[in-house]
Amino acid sequence: MENIQTIFRCHKEKKTIERADKNYQINCLNAQREFEREREALKERLLEHYKEKKIDMKESLLSDLKEKRNIIEMERQTMDLNGTDFTEVKPTMTRKLRRRPNDPIPIPEKRRKPSPDILS
Repeated sequence: MENIQTIFRCHKEKKTIERADKNYQINCLNAQREFEREREALKERLLEHYKEKKIDMKESLLSDLKEKRNIIEMERQTMDLNGTDFTEVKPTMTRKLRRRPNDPIPIPEKRRKPSPDILS
């Protein structure tokens, strides 16, 4: 009779362990699914945030560009009103230094004409 009770007790413990394992597996699976859902939701929120930021940055860059374009246009009109053209570049004059009286005048080198090749 004792053997039957020990077998029955072992069987009961085995069933308890199996139930605990099954509950553990179900909890793990539920946790994994919940994690995946949260990750997807976070991914969607981040994507929306990224798109909003992208649109804001585009608008900001476009407004900056328009401001700069207007400033350049105003400067161009101001130059036209002044009658001066700042876009013309004046050639720089090189200074010609006077020679010292004791320096000899430089003599340019004479170049010889190349002799014509004689073909025979």
